[in-house]
Amino acid sequence: MDAAEIEFLSEDVEIKIIPQFSHSKPIHFIRGSYGPFKAGIPQAVPLFVAIDLKRKKMCTIEQPHWLTKEYLKNRLKQEKQDTDMFQPIHFHYLEIALQLLNVARDDIEDDNDIHLLLEDIENVRSRKLTKGLQKLSKPILGFRTNNISAMEINRNRDFVTKSLQTIYDKFADREESEDDDSDMDEDEDEDMNIEAEY
Repeated sequence: MDAAEIEFLSEDVEIKIIPQFSHSKPIHFIRGSYGPFKAGIPQAVPLFVAIDLKRKKMCTIEQPHWLTKEYLKNRLKQEKQDTDMFQPIHFHYLEIALQLLNVARDDIEDDNDIHLLLEDIENVRSRKLTKGLQKLSKPILGFRTNNISAMEINRNRDFVTKSLQTIYDKFADREESEDDDSDMDEDEDEDMNIEAEY
C-alpha cells in the first residue's frame, strides 16, 4: 500500500463541519448516510465530503481537538520525555492534518505552528523507531510498534523490514555456527568410543 492509498483510506474518517447551507434530507453514500444539514449547525461527515464542501465554499471545518497547537505541543513534549514508547495519536494524523492544512488552512488556528509541530513529532517518532531497532540484541517473533500511525508504518516499512532481516540473519549465522561446533563434539565422542572398543 502506497501513500496515496493510505491517504484515500483516511478520507473515510469523520470530522465535523459547519454547513453554510440547509438540506432537509440525508445525503446517501456507499458507506452511510449523512444529514439532514442545517446552516450553522455542526454535522459529522467523512473527510472526503468535508473537503469537497469546503472547496465549494459550502462549509467551514471544525478543527479536530488533536490538531490544536496546545494538544500537539503536549504530545511532542511527551514523545521527547518517553524515549521508548510511542505516545497515542490519531492513526491517520498525518494524512488528515496535511489535507486540512492544504484545503482548509483558514479554518485551522495557528496553522503555521501546527505544521512545524507535526514535522517535529514525526521526526521524533521516526528517530525513536530507529533507536528501538538498533537496541535489539536477540531474535524476536514480532516488533511492538504500539501507537504507530498509518503513514509512519508506510514510510518506515522498508527500513524496518531490512533491519529485522539483518537481525535474523545475524542470529541464524550464530546458531548455525553453534550447531557446527556441536556436530564436531559429537564426532569426537564417537571416535573416542571406537578407540575404546579396540
